Amino acid sequence: MARNSVDDSGGSLEQNVAPISPAVAELSQLSMRLAVLRPVSPSLLVIIVLRQ
Repeated sequence: MARNSVDDSGGSLEQNVAPISPAVAELSQLSMRLAVLRPVSPSLLVIIVLRQ
């Protein structure tokens, strides 16, 4: 992130993308988990969410 703040030429795009990518990765992992667990059991999904 320090590199992005130093690089002003096109660095703004990276600054905009950098904070978003971890959130997108988290959402994709959650959606994959939901897709895998949905057919298994809704109660199991609730337990996993409550544990987090």
